[in-house]
Amino acid sequence: MANGLRIAGLVSGAAGIYDWMKENTYFFFGPILMVRLVATTAGVATAMAFSMPFDTVRTRLHTMRPLPNGEMPYHGTFDCIGKILKYECAWEKYNNFGSFYSGGSAYFARLWIIAFTSQVLLDRYHSTSNVSEFW
Repeated sequence: MANGLRIAGLVSGAAGIYDWMKENTYFFFGPILMVRLVATTAGVATAMAFSMPFDTVRTRLHTMRPLPNGEMPYHGTFDCIGKILKYECAWEKYNNFGSFYSGGSAYFARLWIIAFTSQVLLDRYHSTSNVSEFW
């Protein structure tokens, strides 16, 4: 469930903001590389904000090991979210929801490199004569 929610956060977060930002920056700056850079950064930042908590839960579920008594620490997605909120986001410890975003800079860099590289490669592919129009 956590992986499905992560993918939903990635797709819903990145697509709309990327298109909106690309359209608006293209209107002001014209067809330059900065349009792609700004739109990719905004789309990836939004996708990270939506999908990073579920990626944290997914990673914890995939890497958990049995406790000394033989029991697993988490019993599912909602149990993992509840334990993170209870033990790591407690107001008594002066903590907030930042524990869901631990490792966010590496996650942002990975998403940004993947998004920008795939866009550049697709632009190069579509500018060649390998692509035929069907209509």
